[in-house]
Amino acid sequence: MPIILGLLSAIGLIAALLADGLGDLLSWLALSAPVAAALWYGLIVHRQ
Repeated sequence: MPIILGLLSAIGLIAALLADGLGDLLSWLALSAPVAAALWYGLIVHRQ
């Protein structure tokens, strides 16, 4: 899982730097994945 989150972060950063339009959407989604995973772990998994 950490490798996937790292790859998504790298793809999101590259897309944010190089692309416009759909690339902005891709970067937004890719950079949101690690945040969503951290929130999921912190709010759901860690409480149990």
